[in-house]
Amino acid sequence: MPSWLYRARDSAGRAVRGRLEAPDRQAALAQLRSRGLLVTHLEVDRDVATAVRRQLVAPSRAQRRALGRAELARLCRQLATMLGAGISLVTALHVLQYQNRGTRLGGLLGRVIARLEAGDTFSAALYAQGQAFPEVMSNMVAAGEVGGNLEDVLNRLADHFQREEAAIARVKASLTYPAIVLAVATGAVLFLMFFVVPRFLSLFATLEAPLPLPTRVLAAVSFFLRRFWYVVLAGLLAALAVWHLLRGRRGVREAYERFLLKLPLMGELLVDQAWSRTARTLAAMLDAGVPLPVALAVARRAAGNLVLRDVLERTEASVQQGRGVSGGLVPGPFVPPMVSQMVAVGEESGTLDEMFLRVAEAFETEAERLTQRMTALVEPAVIILLGVLVGGIMVSIFLPMFSVLRYVG
Repeated sequence: MPSWLYRARDSAGRAVRGRLEAPDRQAALAQLRSRGLLVTHLEVDRDVATAVRRQLVAPSRAQRRALGRAELARLCRQLATMLGAGISLVTALHVLQYQNRGTRLGGLLGRVIARLEAGDTFSAALYAQGQAFPEVMSNMVAAGEVGGNLEDVLNRLADHFQREEAAIARVKASLTYPAIVLAVATGAVLFLMFFVVPRFLSLFATLEAPLPLPTRVLAAVSFFLRRFWYVVLAGLLAALAVWHLLRGRRGVREAYERFLLKLPLMGELLVDQAWSRTARTLAAMLDAGVPLPVALAVARRAAGNLVLRDVLERTEASVQQGRGVSGGLVPGPFVPPMVSQMVAVGEESGTLDEMFLRVAEAFETEAERLTQRMTALVEPAVIILLGVLVGGIMVSIFLPMFSVLRYVG
């Protein structure tokens, strides 16, 4: 529900001012008139810190699937372009709603427009759509509304979402080839176990020749897969279901994430990716004028990693206690010294947003380098694994042939 700032005069003619909450302008006026006040001024509360804090403690929030980063980047860029051309916000949203009619984005924009016409701010209307629009977007838009630079903020948001999409695309591209090879290897092994191995085993059975141990093991595995494939499938699905349930528990999830972070290369890559995403989010929000405590709270929830969330929570407490951001970023296993050093320099020089941007760029470069190293290691490892599996099966098939030749001879 939006908050309204008002100035009025009471029955004695004294000036009165304050704030109240009402769903729209008419309801706000009705409340004030019921108090016997003569309203002289009424406007939506556009204080970004107040608006954001109210959003952070909202009692309920619709759970909706988030829009894709590419879609968000395109939306922000188009809005910024139309606002720059002098088109009003509501008109621009109507245009985009018409262009996206029949789609999920079109429906979301329709609900945003309805809230704007009821008196909500653009940031509050975005926030009301739940997870469809990320918190970083609604908070940066709130800062743009206060500062009167909504067009610039929307352009920064478009750049931010485009960079995130590009980073994710690079990781996906580097993992595509190993995933394809692994899928082919799995298919080849299953084909051998279900179709090739049984034919050879039936041949060996007719000859009544003794089978070597590797072949007997292969025969047992092949028989089990062909006879109880539904048990194997049910077991895999049950394991996935149990894991899905356990991952929701904070203790299990934190232990799993700590395990991943301690893995060689993989742990370094996850730390670099988490810090690059968090630092870029903080840089974008601070550059847009979002208050530091609010920016840290949003970045903490968007971190995507419980370990890093704990670090940012300590940083929030440090800021609230007056020790600054660097006071909470103590170098440790998950806080590289570069982060605390550069943040301390940014606080001293008053360029914290710029320093966070440099931190993000440094970690993105390092993450890309580690991704290339991992890809260079994973590709031959998968090929070797494929060779060992298929080669082991073929050796187990051909070994009995020598035994059969000796047996027949």
